[in-house]
Amino acid sequence: MQFQATLLTDLAYLNPLSLAGWLVWLGLVGLLVVALLNWRKYQPEWNSTLWGILAALIMATPLTALFIGWKFSTGSALPMPGLPMEPPGSTMMIFSAIPWTLAGGFLGPFAAAGIGLLSGLLRSIWDTHNLFTMIELGLMAAMFAVANKQRYRTPVYRLLRQPLFSALSLIPVHALFLC
Repeated sequence: MQFQATLLTDLAYLNPLSLAGWLVWLGLVGLLVVALLNWRKYQPEWNSTLWGILAALIMATPLTALFIGWKFSTGSALPMPGLPMEPPGSTMMIFSAIPWTLAGGFLGPFAAAGIGLLSGLLRSIWDTHNLFTMIELGLMAAMFAVANKQRYRTPVYRLLRQPLFSALSLIPVHALFLC
């Protein structure tokens, strides 16, 4: 594990998707659209304060998604087929989830998904080189926003309304996307 100040020193590219990859990607985009349409009731009324928060979070997203993190080496993993290079390690950008979690708490699922998509696009280009990262972060941001806007009645489910617990509950969702 080594400190990584920025992802901008890495190559910026996206790996091409196959036809099946595009179909799955479009299916996940459709899932996100359907989810956001069903979660319209959790969207607050917009005023000038919320527009200002949205502008600040959009400006903060590149800073948090591309700067200050840890790079983990892959050890003895095999290189990707067709690429004459070392296999990429995983990178954890420490502050990358802050903009979309704040958007989920203050602005609702639409803004959270939009900022999650932007963060995912930046991470796709400079880190994972996979377009699925964009949709993954957009879906997780929308789910986080809805979990924090619910009116749960039982004590166990009330934990989901707490931002720390709802963020931790996204770990299995993130693991599903990585499989």
